[in-house]
Amino acid sequence: MVFSNLWRKQPMPFLRLLNHQQDAFLGAPEIFQGVQLGYYGEGTTEGYCIVLSGIVAIVIDPNLWRDLDQFAGATWRLRGSTRGVTVATRYQHWWENLPAVPLISPIDTNRADMLSLLTSPNPPHPLHRPSLAPGAPHGRGPLPPVVAHLPYSTTTDDGEVFYRWEAWPTSRRINQSTNEVSPWTFVSPISEVPFAPTGFAAVSRMALPSFFPAMFRWRINPQFNTSILCGAVVPMFGQSGGGVEACFDQRASNDGPIANPVILDAL
Repeated sequence: MVFSNLWRKQPMPFLRLLNHQQDAFLGAPEIFQGVQLGYYGEGTTEGYCIVLSGIVAIVIDPNLWRDLDQFAGATWRLRGSTRGVTVATRYQHWWENLPAVPLISPIDTNRADMLSLLTSPNPPHPLHRPSLAPGAPHGRGPLPPVVAHLPYSTTTDDGEVFYRWEAWPTSRRINQSTNEVSPWTFVSPISEVPFAPTGFAAVSRMALPSFFPAMFRWRINPQFNTSILCGAVVPMFGQSGGGVEACFDQRASNDGPIANPVILDAL
């Protein structure tokens, strides 16, 4: 992946979102599975950043590659039979030691515009960008521009199962206490499971703009007649894409308890 330098004054590559900031991103649509676009800071220290799993801001800067290697060594690059238990603890410990982001807000955009913003040498300030609002199918009201690539709307069949690959062991969009999934959350049908057997395979298949392996796979069994949008994943961010994708455009209730995610190998 090739990204431009988006900052006039560089902060740390990884920043921790505070609780109220996490809530703001939870209320905003996803752009990819587990990925949103944020705008950080003010004045001389500001710019676009990738927000991963609603809790980590990733700033593209020259120190990113060094810190990515440190992240891998502290989290998923593990050995031994206890890796499945240890990895979640290691992720949490790494996150707790990140510096907090002082100011950040979600940006409502689509995938093509996100690609343009992250690769442009001089991305515009978000206040100067035109609003995009494609029409919605069968009278559901305006759809966020992020789902413009999903041209079909339908409802789930009885017993239909979906999966979701995330880059973090705990999910901000899947609530195991209430067995619900937040609206505007992306998933994939069961047919995608053989094509994403590892965390980095999921990043490629879903064309995610993420440096983290999406190695935590959730199983979602929405109730019958749940509204979804669906379509295909196009190549983007140097990834092949080609997967099938769906999006719950309304809050989805799971048919029974939601199990903890399956932990896949990264490679």
